[in-house]
Amino acid sequence: MKPSIHAQTREQDTPIIQYVVNKEDLSHIIRDIIADKIEEYETTKKDRLLSKKQVAERIGVDRSTLWRWEKENYLVPIRFGKKVRYKESDIIEIEEGRR
Repeated sequence: MKPSIHAQTREQDTPIIQYVVNKEDLSHIIRDIIADKIEEYETTKKDRLLSKKQVAERIGVDRSTLWRWEKENYLVPIRFGKKVRYKESDIIEIEEGRR
């Protein structure tokens, strides 16, 4: 069964796309997406995430400095809701003077 694509347009010219596939094709699509996400996770997993406290202690700065660096786009954290984390690779660059 070949997938069929139907496109419609709403008032705001935003396309609505319907993609009709059989169960087997859908299963393959989902597996591919999951495999891509796992690979992406594995790549980023190697880069540990550190808390504000860990970073401040490690490089010897106050937490207010981390806040200022974020505002200056010098050290931009990753946010998970209210939690703030920093990539260890970014901290290593600062420690080695590459930033």
